[in-house]
Amino acid sequence: MYTPIQKWLDRTTMYRVVLYVLSAYVLVALGLSFADLIYFSVDKILYSLAVMMAAGLVVHYACAWMWKAPANVESTIITVLILFLIFDPKNTAVGLGTLALVTAISVISKYLFALRKLHLVNPVVFAAVFVSLVGLAGATWWVGNPAMIAAVAVGGLLITAKIRRWELVLSAIASALFVYLALAVVRGNLSFDVVQTFFLSWPIVFFATVMVTEPLSTPAGTKNHIMYGALVGAISSVPFHFGPVYSSPEMALLLGNLAFYPTTLRARLVLTLKEIKTIARDTYEYVFTTRRPVHFRAGQYLEWTMPHEDSDRRGIRRYFTIASSPTERDIKLGLKIPLDHSTFKEELSRMQPGDIMYATSLDGDFVLPRDLDAQPLVFIAGGIGITPFRSMVKYLIDTHAQAEVTLFNCNNTQADIPWTELWQEAERAFGMKTIDVLQNPQEHWSGEQGYITREMLERYIGDITDARYYISGPPAMVNAYKKLLSESGVPSSQVVTDFFPGLA
Repeated sequence: MYTPIQKWLDRTTMYRVVLYVLSAYVLVALGLSFADLIYFSVDKILYSLAVMMAAGLVVHYACAWMWKAPANVESTIITVLILFLIFDPKNTAVGLGTLALVTAISVISKYLFALRKLHLVNPVVFAAVFVSLVGLAGATWWVGNPAMIAAVAVGGLLITAKIRRWELVLSAIASALFVYLALAVVRGNLSFDVVQTFFLSWPIVFFATVMVTEPLSTPAGTKNHIMYGALVGAISSVPFHFGPVYSSPEMALLLGNLAFYPTTLRARLVLTLKEIKTIARDTYEYVFTTRRPVHFRAGQYLEWTMPHEDSDRRGIRRYFTIASSPTERDIKLGLKIPLDHSTFKEELSRMQPGDIMYATSLDGDFVLPRDLDAQPLVFIAGGIGITPFRSMVKYLIDTHAQAEVTLFNCNNTQADIPWTELWQEAERAFGMKTIDVLQNPQEHWSGEQGYITREMLERYIGDITDARYYISGPPAMVNAYKKLLSESGVPSSQVVTDFFPGLA
């Protein structure tokens, strides 16, 4: 069921959801302080937040100017709020000065400790570990206070539902709990109180949902997500002490970041616009050149950044699938720009050849199976959800692969169908069948119309339970066709989905 909450989440950027959740935590902390339910006074909370926010923004704009980098203020505000929630609030000049310094170190680390314009580790983690090693301050993770658990749990659910990385969050929590309980067994003090302490007096929920999921330091792919979450979670529960190095959540994340660094994109891509092609009504293909090759699997996505002033609530970042194939040198982006669009897409529409765009955070499991001969492949695309299939089909053509592929391409009208020549080339290359399904066809249309049904699938595929399905499009459509396949006897293990929330 596609709930109103999920609909709101899908139409709000990930960074904005995190920003809203962290802001809510601060408001909850203020309310608890008024009620004397946490040990920080209101003045400590307000003074600390004001000083840290001021320090973060000043350093942010100074660094952006010095390094001539895009000034993504939203990211800095999130960094400040996280630091505020893990370092004890202060109301003395020395204490406030220390918090300002910690904030400055975190923001500066994004620029100083970066390789190919991408920071090596989470900036919050770097600052927390650094100030601890030099004896300046220590993160207490006070957000793990029992009085905060309800708010943190709800916020964590919202963040995880937004990014759809349950496996990452759950593996971190499960491995941390397993190690914690195993150590309790060894010590002979395992009890219900120990389990209760783990969840109520330890910041595991905040740690797993806000920190472990940080996109720039997270490896790509579900398997890597599980291994990464399990490693970080396990280390966070292991007590150790080597000189000035102590076990802590931030140290666990630092070690996890470094261990999985080779599996990340390892560079901030600088993309130079080469040309823009109109491929359907209000739909365009942006072609970018890069300074170095980008290694990815057909169907994966990037986080694209378009810096611009006066951005709307949806921000300056989007997740878009790479429309090009790994066999193509240029990076392609396919998107729809309707009349009523965001400031992000307004800026895109103004781009000229030679203009710059940025991309990071390669990820995604919506990719072709390793064994193409195992099952027939059925692609179901809704609107601009066709983008990953463009990448896959072009890859199959260029690699001379032989696969049994059927594409159901769902659009409103015939004018909305993109990349028609590529589908025809695929038919010649490896026999791909393309079925266009239109919602509002013109009178002369003789093809399929309305919605995909079981009967339609059987007419073109035969035994529909013997195929592997890829569904990409708006969440409501994806969920509807998942339900259709399930009711038709197709095992869930044979269905792969991708969502396009429609951030215009």
